[in-house]
Amino acid sequence: MSTTTDHGDVGRRIQAAETAITSRLEELDRLGLEKKTVQRDIEQQLQARQAAYEEVNSHVQEPLRMLQRRLETWAQAVARIAGSSAPEGFELAALDPGTQPPTMQTIQQYTNTVTASATVLAAHLNRQAADAEADQRQSSADFAAAAETLVTQTGLDINADLSAANALHPLIAAEHAARTDARRHREERERARGQIRQAGDLDYAIAAGTIRHGALEGVRRQLANSKFLAYLISRRTEALLGIASRTLGQLTDDQFGFATDFQSVSRGSGVVHGPERLSGGEKFLASLALALALVELHARGGPRLGALFLDEGFAALDAAMLDTALAVLRDQAGGDRLVMAVSHLHAVAEAVDDVLWVERRSGGSKARWMTEEERGALAEHHGHPGLL
Repeated sequence: MSTTTDHGDVGRRIQAAETAITSRLEELDRLGLEKKTVQRDIEQQLQARQAAYEEVNSHVQEPLRMLQRRLETWAQAVARIAGSSAPEGFELAALDPGTQPPTMQTIQQYTNTVTASATVLAAHLNRQAADAEADQRQSSADFAAAAETLVTQTGLDINADLSAANALHPLIAAEHAARTDARRHREERERARGQIRQAGDLDYAIAAGTIRHGALEGVRRQLANSKFLAYLISRRTEALLGIASRTLGQLTDDQFGFATDFQSVSRGSGVVHGPERLSGGEKFLASLALALALVELHARGGPRLGALFLDEGFAALDAAMLDTALAVLRDQAGGDRLVMAVSHLHAVAEAVDDVLWVERRSGGSKARWMTEEERGALAEHHGHPGLL
């Protein structure tokens, strides 16, 4: 009983499934027909769109491109007309090539730009034309004046028939004479230009020769009658007095110097003192300054003097002058020069580096070098037999 019931249920289910499958197949057939219908509609729309695009391209884009080409041709023509005659600051903007395809807005803007540039250029060209017309009128007036001059100078009748025989002979003769004069003037000018440099070189040579002749003449005069030797001696004397004057100033604390005639001069008052008016110490300092100057001057122009000997004279100096004189002598003794002073003064013995002690005895004089101990004792006792 139950088995029969189960078979009935299965049959009903199978029948229901078959019915569902049949319904789904019919639905699929219907959808397939609708798909074909939609595909036909899409194809028709694509065809309509292509036709519309071709119509737009034919009626809108192509005329715009043609208009763009014409505008570019117009702009090129404006640029060619401008050339070198364009006014200052004139500039024609080009159409933006990136605008593809062209639109009505870009074409309108570029049209306005080219129109404005063409207007500016036209106004400029009109001014140039007016200036050219004025120049033409002035040239005509100048030509008329030149014709009157030709009539006056050549006797040419400007109202005559110029095609007649010999009508232009006066003008031709005047033109030939003018050309001849111009050529002659050019040749003379070139010759003058060529002579300018020669004249300049000659002037320079004459000036140099004059200077050299003057120098040689001066040398000749100086060599005549031993004048040159006198000149050298005077120069040498001036150099000697210059050095001696500086040294004497160092020795006298800038109180005295030398004049050109070997006289002593007071630096403060400018009074000239002869040798007879100087004290013994001042005479010694003047002689010492001249001696030192001779040594220095000799060293400048010849071999260096290696030794300087001074005999006495220090006793005439006071303590200040003696210290100054010894300081100057120490400077002179610097380097490889030997300064030897003969003196009885204790201060001189202390100032020098080495002391050669000369002692007079009944059997004759005896000389010996003092030792450091003896010089120390000499400085302590400030006195020694025979030493002041």
